[in-house]
Amino acid sequence: MSDQGTTKTIEGLRGGQSEVVIPRGATLAIQLEGNPATGCAWTADTHDAGVLDLTGSGFEGEAGPGLAGAFVFTFTAKETGTTAVPFTYRRPGELGGHPDPADTFTARITVR
Repeated sequence: MSDQGTTKTIEGLRGGQSEVVIPRGATLAIQLEGNPATGCAWTADTHDAGVLDLTGSGFEGEAGPGLAGAFVFTFTAKETGTTAVPFTYRRPGELGGHPDPADTFTARITVR
C-alpha cells in the first residue's frame, strides 16, 4: 500500500536521535536548527537509498549573527525497510575524524 501525498515532519535536536515510521510513498521532512553564517551546515550522511530517496535539501530562515533557521532535508519513502540517517553539523571540508556528539543527529526511519 502506498500513501503518496502523506507528509511527516520531524524537528531534530543537536546531539539527539529520533525514530519514525512512515508509509511507503510518503514524504519525510527533517528540520535541523542551524545558522550558515557560522560557516557550518548540516549534511546527511550515508543511508539505505533503497528505502529512502533524498529528494531535496536547503536552508529556511534568516542567516546572520544571532539569527537562526533550519536546514531541511526531504526524503521519499521508496520501499519497506529500516534505515538510519546520520546528520553532522560542521564546516564544509571538515571530513574524517569523529564529530562532537553534540553536532550530530540520527533519524531511524522505518517504511511500512
